[in-house]
Amino acid sequence: MGGLLLERRKGAPKILLTPKGENFFSIAERWDALWRETQILQASGLQLSLAISAAESISHFVLPPVYRMLNQHTPSIRLQIRTQHTQEAFDSIERREMDVAFVVREIVPPSVTVKPFLLKK
Repeated sequence: MGGLLLERRKGAPKILLTPKGENFFSIAERWDALWRETQILQASGLQLSLAISAAESISHFVLPPVYRMLNQHTPSIRLQIRTQHTQEAFDSIERREMDVAFVVREIVPPSVTVKPFLLKK
């Protein structure tokens, strides 16, 4: 990694992370999570997946019928549902962590397509 990640002192009972090691540790945790997801995907064969981000109120009061429909889909769909505020949801979409987001206010980043789901009366 181009620098010292761990600091180990003679006679010390603990190994300490350097600041560079702390930065790398968060990357290593994300890599480990991706590796586990890859192993699950490989073990389960071909599987559809959908990552949904939604504001809490929308997730609890509007989307349950959608969730039920998706859970009954054949072939099965692996759902990941994350409750997020509007800005967090748009950030997740831009980072390609989420496939779709349901938000309470519209932000129009250049890399995201925004379409209305429910129209105000």
